[in-house]
Amino acid sequence: MESALIGQEHLNMDNSKNFLMNQKASEIINQGQEITRSRYATLLLETYDEKDFELRLVKLKILRFLDPNSDLVYYVYAGKPRPE
Repeated sequence: MESALIGQEHLNMDNSKNFLMNQKASEIINQGQEITRSRYATLLLETYDEKDFELRLVKLKILRFLDPNSDLVYYVYAGKPRPE
């Protein structure tokens, strides 16, 4: 918490999209509603634009949303296929 308060001066956390998404989620909870997977997906799409989906942390949020029960180890294979 302390590092977030210190970083707020330097990182402009009030305008960060992660902060805005957390605020929207807090508003939903304060209204007595539940955060369902469909609401979470809506929050993701309302908060982030297509350029944001190129960022690694946003991609990680999407992957966690798509497979919430994973151990968060993802394997990506790139390169030419082998003839075998």
